[in-house]
Amino acid sequence: MKIIQEILEKMTGIYKPQKKFIESMLGTILSMGGRMNFRNMARYASYDEKTFSRNFEKPFDYLQFNCLTVNKIIDENGHYGIAYDPFFIKKSGKKTYGLESFWNGSSGKSEKGLEGNGFALIDIKKNTAYPLVVIQTPPKDEIKKLIGASEANRMDFYVDCAEQQLNKMKLHGLPLSIKLLIVDAYFANKKFVTMARKCGYHVVSKLRCDANLRFLNFEKKGGRGRPKKYGDKVDVKDLKSYSFVCATEDGDDLYEGTFYSVNLKCTVKVACLVRTRKNKQGLVLMFSTDLTLSAQEIHVTYSSRFQIEFIFRDGKQFVGLTDFQVRSKEKIHAHLNASATALLLTKIQETEAGAGTNERAPFSMQSHKRRNYNEMLVNLIFSILGLDLSLIKFHPGIKSVIETGVVRC
Repeated sequence: MKIIQEILEKMTGIYKPQKKFIESMLGTILSMGGRMNFRNMARYASYDEKTFSRNFEKPFDYLQFNCLTVNKIIDENGHYGIAYDPFFIKKSGKKTYGLESFWNGSSGKSEKGLEGNGFALIDIKKNTAYPLVVIQTPPKDEIKKLIGASEANRMDFYVDCAEQQLNKMKLHGLPLSIKLLIVDAYFANKKFVTMARKCGYHVVSKLRCDANLRFLNFEKKGGRGRPKKYGDKVDVKDLKSYSFVCATEDGDDLYEGTFYSVNLKCTVKVACLVRTRKNKQGLVLMFSTDLTLSAQEIHVTYSSRFQIEFIFRDGKQFVGLTDFQVRSKEKIHAHLNASATALLLTKIQETEAGAGTNERAPFSMQSHKRRNYNEMLVNLIFSILGLDLSLIKFHPGIKSVIETGVVRC
C-alpha cells in the first residue's frame, strides 16, 4: 500500500528491514482470512511464524504512525475530538501479562481477562472515528510502581495513561486545534478532569442523575463568616433549573444551564436531554468544561463518543484485535496496535475515496476485507500462471471477480 510507504518514510529511527516487515504485515492483516495469529499470518505472507514472533518484539511507534496517517484527512474546517475508553479482552491462562479481573461491559460484570485503553480521533461532523493507539492496562502491583504510590489504583493509571498519550499526540503532529476529550460517565471525576484541563483539553462527558451542582448566582450577604463561593444546590430533575433550547430530531427536548460542579471543582456547561419513551420520562445530563459550547454541540459531541465502540467491534471481528496467542507485554502491545492501525488504514482509504462527496457511505469492514482477499487471490493466480497483468487487470471481468462477496448497501 502506497500510504504505508509514505508514512514510514516520514518516520525516523526505522531501518529498511522493519519498514518492509511493517508494510507486509499490515497488508497481510487486511487481506487474510481466519484468525490473526502468527501461524495463520505466515500462511498468507512471505514471512514464517518465527519471523513474525521476532518482529513483534521490536519497538515501533504506532501512535506516531497513526497521527501522521490521520493528518492526511484532517480538514481545517472540521470539528474533531479525542475519545478515550477502556475495553475488555477475554483471555485465559496463567502466564499472560496483565491477566486480572476487569469490567466486561457486554456481560455487565467483572471477568478474568485483559484490558486495553483505546484512543481514537472523532470526526464529529461526519460522526466517525479513527483509531490512534491502544495501551494495555498493567497488573495492580505494576501500577503502584508506575505511579509511585502504594495506594495507586486503576483510575490513577487511567489518568496517567491519558496524560502521556495526549502529550505524545501533540508531539507527533496532531493539530493543536483539537481541544475536546470525549469520555463516558466513569471518567467524570476530579482527577481525570483536572488532568485533561492541565493538558489543554476540555472534557465532554456525562453526569450522574444525582449530580451535585450549585447555582452560580446568589445573593451576597454581609456579616461575619466565610463568604459563599456558589449558590444553592440545583435540583437536576427540575426543568425550571435549566433554559429550554430546542427539540431534537428524535422528538426529545434539550435544555441547558451553567453550574458549579462540587465533585469536579469547576464550572461546567450542562446539556439536559429529556427523553420520553413509552410514557416514561428520563433525563440525560451531559456536560462540558468548555463553557462556550452550546447545548446542541455538547449533545452531538457526546453522542459521537459511541463511534469508538464501533472501532472495538470491527477490530475484534475483522482484524483480529483479540486473536493473539502471545503472552509477553511487548508482543501484546504490538498485536493490539497492529490491528488498530490496519483498521485505521482502511478507514483512511474510504475517506480519501469519498472526498469531494457530501454523502457518507456506510462503512463495512467486511466488504474491505473480502475485496482485498479477492484481489490478493487474483494476483496470486496470475503470478503462478505467469500471465501478463498489464492488460488483463483492466478487463471488466476482473473487477466483478474482486467484488464477489462484497456487501451491497
